[in-house]
Amino acid sequence: MIKFKSKYIKFSIITLIMLFISIIVLTLSFKNNDLHKLSIVSKEIFNVNKDLGSTINNTDFNVNESIDILKKNLVKLQKLNNSLENINVKDKNINLKNQLSSYIQSNIELYESSLSILNIQNPDKFSSLYNDLLKSEQIILINTDKLKNSKLNISFPKEANIFFIKLNQYVNASFKNTREKDIIYSQKQDFLIEINSILSDFSYLKEDLQPIISNVKDTKRSLFILISDINTKRSKYLEIKEKSYSMTLPNGTQECHESLIEMLNSYEIYLNSIESSIKYDIDNAKVNDNKLNADINNNYKDSFDKYNTFVSCYDTLKNNIKIYKKH
Repeated sequence: MIKFKSKYIKFSIITLIMLFISIIVLTLSFKNNDLHKLSIVSKEIFNVNKDLGSTINNTDFNVNESIDILKKNLVKLQKLNNSLENINVKDKNINLKNQLSSYIQSNIELYESSLSILNIQNPDKFSSLYNDLLKSEQIILINTDKLKNSKLNISFPKEANIFFIKLNQYVNASFKNTREKDIIYSQKQDFLIEINSILSDFSYLKEDLQPIISNVKDTKRSLFILISDINTKRSKYLEIKEKSYSMTLPNGTQECHESLIEMLNSYEIYLNSIESSIKYDIDNAKVNDNKLNADINNNYKDSFDKYNTFVSCYDTLKNNIKIYKKH
C-alpha cells in the first residue's frame, strides 16, 4: 500500500511538472507569435534581396537579366507587403510592424528606381532618375540599420550590395557613353550646318561667266559691268573664307576640311584669272590685231580651265560631305 502511494505521488509530480512546462511553452509561444509572423516576412525580404546575386558575374553587368529579376522580385515584395498588412499584432508590436512595412516600401522604391534608370529613354532625365536611385539606396541602408538591432535582426545581404554597386557602375558608364555620343552628334550637326551654309553661299559665286562674257561681247556691250560683278563676288568670297576659319572641326572631318580649303583656293585663283582676262580684253578691245586676239582668247581659255578646276573641287567637297554625313 505504501509502495502504491509512492508511485502515485511520483506520477502526480511528473504530471504537474509537465503541465507546468506546457503552460510555460504555450505562454511563451503566444507571447512570441507576433514576432514569429513578422520574422517570417523579414526573412522573405532578405531572401528576395539575396536573389539579386543570381545575376552577378565577374565581368559585365547583364542589363536584361537584371531588369527581369528586379521585375520578378518587385512583385514578390509587393505580395509580402500585402501579406504584412493582413497580419494582426498586439499593440506593443505595432511599431515593429510599421517599421517592417516601411522597410518593405523602401525596398520597393529601390527596385522601382533601379528599373526606371535601366529603362531610361530620355538622357535629359538621367540626373533626376540617378538622384532618385541614390536616395533610395541611402534610405534602404538607414532603414536596415534601424531594424538591424531589433528583435527581427534584419540585414541587407552582401549579394544585393554587390548588385547595386555594379548597377551604379553600369549606369554611370552608360550615361557617360551616351553623353559622349550626344556631344559627337551635336558637333557633327553643327559642322554640317556650317559647311552646307558655305556651299549654299557658293551657289551665287559658282556662276559660269563664259556664256555671259560671250553674250556681252556679241552684243558689243561694255565688259566693265562684269568687273563690278567680280568685285561683288570677291567680297562675298572673302566673307565665306573668313567664316571658314572659325569652323569647329570634329573627328572625321579632315577630308571635308581639306576639300573645302582646295575649293576656296581654286575659286580665288579662278576669280583673279577671269578678272585679269576681262581687263586685258577691255584694254585691247579697240586694237584689231590677230596676236592680241589670240592672247585674249588664250587668257579666257586658261581662266575657264581654272573655273572647271574650281567646279571639280566644289563637287569633291559635296561628295565628301555626303560621305561624312552617312558615318
